[in-house]
Amino acid sequence: MILILSSDRDNSTNKVINWLLKWEVPFMRVSILDKFIVEKIVIDKTQSYFILKNKNNGQLIDSRKITAFWYRRDKINLYYEGVDEDSSEELLSVFFKDVNGYLKTEMTEIFRYLNLILRKIRHINSWFDNQLNKLYALEIAKEVGIEIPKTIIATNDSHLNDYFDGDNEIVTKGICQGIYIYSEEQNYQVTMPTSIYKSTVENPSQYFPTLFQNKIEKLYELRIFYFLGRFFTSAIFSQQNEKTKIDFRNYDVNYPNRTPPVKLPNALECKIRLLMEKLNLNSGSIDMVYTTTGEYIFLEVNPIGLFEQVDIPCNYNIEMEIAKYLKECTTT
Repeated sequence: MILILSSDRDNSTNKVINWLLKWEVPFMRVSILDKFIVEKIVIDKTQSYFILKNKNNGQLIDSRKITAFWYRRDKINLYYEGVDEDSSEELLSVFFKDVNGYLKTEMTEIFRYLNLILRKIRHINSWFDNQLNKLYALEIAKEVGIEIPKTIIATNDSHLNDYFDGDNEIVTKGICQGIYIYSEEQNYQVTMPTSIYKSTVENPSQYFPTLFQNKIEKLYELRIFYFLGRFFTSAIFSQQNEKTKIDFRNYDVNYPNRTPPVKLPNALECKIRLLMEKLNLNSGSIDMVYTTTGEYIFLEVNPIGLFEQVDIPCNYNIEMEIAKYLKECTTT
């Protein structure tokens, strides 16, 4: 059985599942909306496995029966009942809060171990991939020989002016991939897009540690979906549109960017494979730019990034490739 962990509204997951249904491959799809009770976790000399029970419908997840695991979004939602913190005695109320804090810590360790077991199964991505540090990815990209932007995390403009001396423009962006907000009606992703920052020596005030990079003169941007050593790459001609010039994610639905398929140089593909290996990632969406001076510059990798943005305009049929791999895991 294939276990798929994804948000219930993710269209990319739906497309992969359509192929599994066509091929009559058994699978189970779960999301954060499913509440699971830990039935048991066994660790002995011969085996390590877990069994979870869905609180809503009684469905069981037995890790011994999972042939492949695809982490797309969300997390396994482990359910447990804490103690009632309401008490007329203040000391007891504090004690019960501490007990609940301890139970939460215990359940967090169980949650992490379940994901470690899932990572030992043939898989595409892992919950741990959410912990990827953008700054660390830049560091490793530099180590494997891929060009990166000049980067600084600063807390005042005097640092910026000293570091970017001679650079005409700088940009700022978020350090993390953003946050996800879940509700029964709608899921939201909140991100900080890339934007131009005008620094001034006259602004000596301290601000929150913020990521800044030199503005790169792009010929076009690149969105690369990496999957098990293979590359599905699209060029994004964002520079002819003022709305998308700084960050193509500022989509212009009226005048969409041209996004044809492209082939990366073999030497660059080898470096990216090494980068992904060092980051312990077997899949992810990579953002790069091709400059007006003919350089490839690495920006970031999102382990659980969307692949439809590359798949649909370039007709790569990535969802079939993912389904094919999951199917092969059930027969080999």
